[in-house]
Amino acid sequence: ELGGGQHGLLYLTLSDTTYNTLMGNKFAAPVNPGPTPTIPAGSSVSVTNELVRNHKERLRVWREYNAVDKALKQQLLAVFDNMYLKTLQNRHTNYSNITTKQMLRHLYNNYGVIKPTELANNDQQMKALFDASIPIENLYDQIEDAVDYVEAGNSAYTDAQIITTAYSLIFQQSVYAEACRDWRKKDEADKTCPNLKLHFAEAQRDLRLAQMATQTMGYQTANTMQQQQDTVEALSNLANAMLEDRNAVANITAANLNL
Repeated sequence: ELGGGQHGLLYLTLSDTTYNTLMGNKFAAPVNPGPTPTIPAGSSVSVTNELVRNHKERLRVWREYNAVDKALKQQLLAVFDNMYLKTLQNRHTNYSNITTKQMLRHLYNNYGVIKPTELANNDQQMKALFDASIPIENLYDQIEDAVDYVEAGNSAYTDAQIITTAYSLIFQQSVYAEACRDWRKKDEADKTCPNLKLHFAEAQRDLRLAQMATQTMGYQTANTMQQQQDTVEALSNLANAMLEDRNAVANITAANLNL
């Protein structure tokens, strides 16, 4: 499936480097399979049917890919005055041989120039400490916003830079010490951006469950202590009542003897 079945056609708007970094895999752009399937002579009915089915699916995917790219280009042309994209326009074919990605790169390179100081500020924002008490997805957004920004400035971060920054920020939160240790033990091939996000999201879930269990135990302990206190008070009251009864009986006996 396009985008591995999870990311659809996001590739149409991102550079190869950024897409591969964020998704952890390369995008295989569909190619035109031709108007008819190639069926070897002597193929059985079942094989022929399978080849026809596969061809139809490949043709559907290829058409979808191109239809979405065309729709995205139309959106850009509707937003930006044609003068900003006219350099890419062909007198006869218009923009049919230009992709959405090429349009975006043209706009970024010529009209969205980002200053070095802005890139430096973006880097600082990317590396800002995060609050471990809130969902870790906030950290992921913080990093991905910075990644998108430098992509627009044509200064993309490498996979290693993104992973190192994310890990360093998480490592500074002591509650993730065990999760960080487990991450360090992973094979280098498994240390990708998608895997990092999943790994520490699961770690935060486990921390949240542990905190809930601790709170529950705290409530139970408090209730038990209260029950014990109530029992002690009840026994004390009973003892006092019995003592008062004995004193009363003793007083009555003494009074009777004096009669």
